[in-house]
Amino acid sequence: MNNLLALIPALPLAGFLVLSLAGRRLPKTIIAWIGAGTISAAAIIAITMGIQFLQAPPVDKAYTQTLWQWLNVAGLSVSFTLRIDALSLA
Repeated sequence: MNNLLALIPALPLAGFLVLSLAGRRLPKTIIAWIGAGTISAAAIIAITMGIQFLQAPPVDKAYTQTLWQWLNVAGLSVSFTLRIDALSLA
């Protein structure tokens, strides 16, 4: 389930990019389906992850997914990580 964490911000971003680049060439019904569909899919994933988190919390008390490591110098490691924990669900 952790690998779906990146889809929560990625789906609305993909919908925005499709609509901003090709929105004028698409029919209005397709525009509506893309706009509402990407937001709805991201919401369903977030709700599903939240329910799963509340039913069986992970051992380290959070779901994390590291997307990339930006910097690693002399013991300092800076990475771009998405995280769902109890505070973010509140």
